[in-house]
Amino acid sequence: MLASMKTLSDIGSSLISRRISLGMSQRELGEHLGVKQPQIARWEAVAYRTAALESVAAVAQVLGIQPDADAPGDTALAAEERSAYVTKLRGSDHEAHAALMRTGAFPGAIAAFCRTHHVERLELFGSVLRNDFGPESDVDVLVTFAADSPPQSLSTLADLELELSGLFRRKADLGTRVSVMQTENYLRRRHILETARPLYVAG
Repeated sequence: MLASMKTLSDIGSSLISRRISLGMSQRELGEHLGVKQPQIARWEAVAYRTAALESVAAVAQVLGIQPDADAPGDTALAAEERSAYVTKLRGSDHEAHAALMRTGAFPGAIAAFCRTHHVERLELFGSVLRNDFGPESDVDVLVTFAADSPPQSLSTLADLELELSGLFRRKADLGTRVSVMQTENYLRRRHILETARPLYVAG
């Protein structure tokens, strides 16, 4: 499979999608490899382009990706490879889609993230939607979890924020729509809810 892909970016996007589809956090992947979570985040932020080939191969092995294009694992991975090439997310409006393209994130990886973590709606707000968005800008994200999703602790939300930072290739600030609706700052609540644009909506 690795040999059949054209570039390290192709490989990297499939590795990211595969990890997310398995429900494995960056921290868990790092534990398997003997590296810290921030290293996984740095690799994923650039789709593994800066990782040594030995490291890429080790990640692929942990994720169960076969190095041989004719290996049985190819069929199992087909859906993950296709998801890396999704060009537009379900429910995404024009502004949010354009913002996603500015970050360089892979739409398929965002979709896989939402499916894995029971996110039924993911929205963007803040500078990522504006013309003043720059290389140092954060990505402000608002999520709505499905009704049947497990309870989200502060630790879990912190892990999800780190994961999104890797996917967006820059710092992500994650909040939930519920928490925004409960904030006592009326002006902030109104501004966020009125300007947030949907990037992904579960079908």
